[in-house]
Amino acid sequence: MTPALTSTKTPRHWFGRLTRHTRGLHFWVVQALVLVLSTLHFVLEASEQWTPTPGLYLLPISTLFIPVVYAALNFGVEGALPTALLCVALSLPNVFLFHDGAQRIGVITQLALLLVLGVIVAARVDREQRAKEAAESANRGLQDAQDSLRSYVQMAMRAQESERQRLSRELHDETIQDLVVVRNSLRGPHHPGESLEERARLLESGIDRSIDDIRRLCRALRPSILDDLGLLPAIEALIGEVRSHSELDVSMDVEGTPTRLQPEAELAVYRVVQEALHNVERHASATRAAVELSYDQSGTRASIVDDGRGFDPRQAAQTDRLGLVGMRERARLVGGELQVSRSEGLTRVVLWLPA
Repeated sequence: MTPALTSTKTPRHWFGRLTRHTRGLHFWVVQALVLVLSTLHFVLEASEQWTPTPGLYLLPISTLFIPVVYAALNFGVEGALPTALLCVALSLPNVFLFHDGAQRIGVITQLALLLVLGVIVAARVDREQRAKEAAESANRGLQDAQDSLRSYVQMAMRAQESERQRLSRELHDETIQDLVVVRNSLRGPHHPGESLEERARLLESGIDRSIDDIRRLCRALRPSILDDLGLLPAIEALIGEVRSHSELDVSMDVEGTPTRLQPEAELAVYRVVQEALHNVERHASATRAAVELSYDQSGTRASIVDDGRGFDPRQAAQTDRLGLVGMRERARLVGGELQVSRSEGLTRVVLWLPA
């Protein structure tokens, strides 16, 4: 059962709902009906114009079931209970002034049934209302989850297209250009004074650059070292690559005994570290960064710290300017949690994966 159906109402909550009911005209119309019926009953019996037969002396009390049940259906326990208590309070003078013996017992029993029936009906109505509210809340949560998933899919598609555009540009501007140079060198005329050895070195240099570019792009798509050797060698290779084409000083620190994680978890950690280092390289204007990996029995923690200019994590998450939504989603999919903080001039991205 859902918590909404099993939770009990506190007196403060009950009084709050009763206060809301008493502010509405509808509630007071029901109480006025109780007052009219009780007054009419009292006047008839006081004037001795009401002389019911022995089988009909409960009829006046029975008319009070109408406002009590109506209050139960419309206001729940918070409305039915005060209405039933008002009926009992206004009927008690009739019980002791105009009835005795078996009739008095019968009227008191009728009033008790009135009170119990009103509470039972109202409690059932409250349960149905709570079930309805729980279903509506679940539907809203499902709709929010669907909206969030749709938004993430859209951002993932944009990120995918952006990555494809970047890879295409790098292939065109670097790899293809190097291959064009090699082709033209093979087709071009032999320059005076140029030896075959020099020409071969030129061609070999161009081919080596193309090979390096293709290897780098392959590592960006899926680092084979991650599958072959594991997370630590893959991150060390990533750090070496960042050092080679930037002035960023990146260090790595490992605490505890490293253990192999599930392939999905290792890929998530690698991608988070990769995205965080690329963010530092492109946006932070930092001079130093550190990747810290901590292993213990409770889980694995990966931290990326830099001394850059920092940013507002909430604003960046709203615009996804730094891919924080993607990193958080990667962490969530493997049962982890991602936190971003800024303090003492340092920006810290922490990924926590429980054991």
